[in-house]
This record gives sequence, C-alpha cells and structure tokens, in this order.
Amino acid sequence: NAYLDDALDATQRMAFEELLRTHPQLRQEWELQARIDASMGRLFQPVAPTENSLAALRRQIDAERSQPASRISSPSLSTPSGASSTRRAALILTLAATLGWVVVGFWRTPDRGEPYFAPEPLADLYRQTLKAGFEPYYECDEPDRFAATFLKRQGRPLALAPMPLGASMLGLSYPGGLSRQTTAMLCLVDEAKVMVFVDRVEADQRIAADNAGPDLHVFRTQRDGLVFYEVTPLETSRMSDLLIAAAVPSL
Repeated sequence: NAYLDDALDATQRMAFEELLRTHPQLRQEWELQARIDASMGRLFQPVAPTENSLAALRRQIDAERSQPASRISSPSLSTPSGASSTRRAALILTLAATLGWVVVGFWRTPDRGEPYFAPEPLADLYRQTLKAGFEPYYECDEPDRFAATFLKRQGRPLALAPMPLGASMLGLSYPGGLSRQTTAMLCLVDEAKVMVFVDRVEADQRIAADNAGPDLHVFRTQRDGLVFYEVTPLETSRMSDLLIAAAVPSL
C-alpha cells in the first residue's frame, strides 16, 4: 500500500521494485491491488452537495424549529439536553445531504494525509540506482505500453526512436526526483549507464541538476510540455532526443 500511495522514499522504492522483479506472486498481488485502487478511484468521485439542496434543507430545519415543542407527543424521543426529535431529524437530514461527500473525501484522503514528497537531485538518484544494480522496474519492450506509461504519468504518450549502434534501452523505473510521477528510462550507451528522467514542465525543480560532481553530467531539454534530464558519465547527451511524441496507444 505504501508503494501504491507513493509513500516510500527512493531507496525503499527501489528495494520494493527489486522484490517485485524476483517474486512473481507478489507482483501479481500488487497488480491486483493497483487495479482495485484505480477502480475505486473511478467509482468514488467526490461530489459536494449543491447550494440549492443545502438551502432547501436549511429552510426545512428553520421551519421545523419554529414549531411549538408541545407537538412532540413522545418524551422518549427527546435528547437529554431537551432538543426535540424534530431537531434531531433535521440534523440527520443535514448529515445525510453531505454524507456521500464526506465518505468519499475520507476514502480519497486517508487520515494519515497526503504522503510527503521531497524533490531530490537527479544525480543522487542515479547513484542510488547504480548502487542497487542499475536494473529497471519495468522492461517495457512493447511500444503501446511504453507510450501508455508516459501518457498516464506525464500526460503525453512517448515513443522511443530507433536506437543507434551501441545503445540499448533497459526499461523504465519510477524513482521520484522532480515529482512522485517522474519516469526514468535506464539505458546503456557504449557500455556507459545513462538515465533519462521525464516529467511535466510544471514539475521541474531547481535542484534537479545539483550534485553532479566531476563524474556525471546533467543535460536538460524541454519540449511539448515535458522536461527531460539526462544523467550520464558521457560528455554529450545521447538519449533524451530519442524520446519522441507518439500516438495515443490503443490499450
């Protein structure tokens, strides 16, 4: 659940993704839970009561309150404070009017609140990935699924142009960095390990290119509403330009 809720830090996320790679049953359970969460999110969309419906309820409550207390024939329906059953009924009506909105809000916003996210320099995430074995979470060889991943996370489908000699794409990971939705592509270029981080332009962070040091270079490009950061030990950017706009996948 913490993984699905983006509540893990980068190290914890990579450790869990390693478990998913090596334990097929755990991966199946995770995929099932992800589908359940997505279905519940579609079913329970928060809808607040309209002003007209609330105004009508308030008028009804005021009208009930204006009735003489002597009309209440059964003292057993009175509260200890002396409030009439009519007032209690009016309160119930008010609660019922907003119950759906409250329940949905509770479902979509757990009591622990939105998990905290802190941007990280992408060079730091590159080194963490390198230390963990430089293995992607998702090999993602199918073009439609590749495009669908970026469509879901960045709002735009992307395709991978033909790779030049000496270059290969290992797969995709979700290490964070700029936002919870940052997608990273892991590559080999002339045996050098390269990562391309992709996110929406509005998610860009000033610290993204920090901490590169003498061993790494961070190249930034921006196009079509997306920002691309290539973290590489090579002297030039080799992979970012290979991520190109794609048609909406048929999945």
